[in-house]
Amino acid sequence: SKVKNYKTMISVIGNRVVHGGKKFREPTTITPRLLKEIERIEPLAPLHNPFNVMGIKTAKLLFPDILQVAVFDTGFYKDLPEKAITYALPEVLRKKYGFYRYGFHGISHEYAAEESSKIVKKSLKKLKIISCHLGGGASITAVKNGKAVETSMGFTPMEGLVMMTRSGDIDPGIVLDIAKRFSPEKAEEILNFNSGLKGICGKESMLEILQQIKTGNKKAKLALDI
Repeated sequence: SKVKNYKTMISVIGNRVVHGGKKFREPTTITPRLLKEIERIEPLAPLHNPFNVMGIKTAKLLFPDILQVAVFDTGFYKDLPEKAITYALPEVLRKKYGFYRYGFHGISHEYAAEESSKIVKKSLKKLKIISCHLGGGASITAVKNGKAVETSMGFTPMEGLVMMTRSGDIDPGIVLDIAKRFSPEKAEEILNFNSGLKGICGKESMLEILQQIKTGNKKAKLALDI
């Protein structure tokens, strides 16, 4: 009954989607083609895209006649300068496989920048801002005159800062070594789900880590310091 009541109030459903690949960066009406693309690149954002798709499909079941729009985390970074998106890899590989820095948490960073400009009462187009998104995932973005010019996340949301379960930046040699010792699939699992603060102290909740520090847990203290 509540769903029926809401149907008369809702005109558009907006969905945060973390990765839209090279094809989708702007807010886009959700179509079967778009949904397939989001599903196709799930390996690039395994902690996010599957759940984004689940939300879209659930909303479609509940509200089949209401327009749905995807807003991409990568959208804020569509105008990053070439020097910020380019990896030091062979050009043929970069172009063939799309190995570029896409950036993530863009919805959050754009909002933080806009709110900051309101607080200091200056136009966003006249400010230089460093915004920090800290949580289960963590990233930093440099915003100049209202546009993102640099960010810590890259081809996937794994790059950059140490996160709750993601390693962040590590020597690529370690990635290769793990893949050789186990498998590429196992390496992906380890780096996405079992690394970061969880890998250091066994906890993936900052509240738990802070509680452990109070008890004198040295691993928890190390995780926070890192």
